[in-house]
Amino acid sequence: VSRHSQLNGRVRLATAENLATALILPALAQFRRQYPGITLELVTDISTVNLHRRDADLALRMVKPERGNVTLRRLGSLGYGLYASSAYAAQRKTTLDAGGYDMDAFITWGETQAHLPAAQWIERVLHGREPALTTTSVATQVAAAKAGLGIAVLPHFLAQEAGLVCIAADLGVDQPIYLVIQTDLTQSRRTRAVADFLIDLVASNHARLSG
Repeated sequence: VSRHSQLNGRVRLATAENLATALILPALAQFRRQYPGITLELVTDISTVNLHRRDADLALRMVKPERGNVTLRRLGSLGYGLYASSAYAAQRKTTLDAGGYDMDAFITWGETQAHLPAAQWIERVLHGREPALTTTSVATQVAAAKAGLGIAVLPHFLAQEAGLVCIAADLGVDQPIYLVIQTDLTQSRRTRAVADFLIDLVASNHARLSG
């Protein structure tokens, strides 16, 4: 029996849904083979998760926690660009203002996510104009862009895998990816196993995530 198989118990991981579905879950089978006794609780509604309230043991997130007895490590960055469907991009070349975004339809975040860098970038570009659509998730923004409803600020790796066309690559809204652990759990072997898995996962996907 390996020392890995002797680790048992639950570890609660909070992260953004796009990181959970496109990065963590595809790699989780390998982790399960290595640590069959660890049950991972994946919490993706991170807007309601606070590590200082012990809602999770560790987190992979893009926002630096402002309080709590936590240990923080920056693992990499999540790159963003401006993306549209190929049909929208083709139409844009012939009929829209190539020198700016005054004629573009934008897909952006709703009021509760107005603090996000992507939402703030679009708000600056709109100059008071209304967007075409607001949503509350990255997945719906990707789907809306694929449907040709407009352009959206999206993570490079999600947009590219969805077959979207890059309109602008460097918007200055890239976000750091932080690993956050409850400080008193840093010596927990099962928590450490999950943390090491996440560190290796982000490192091996560095180019894909940063774009």
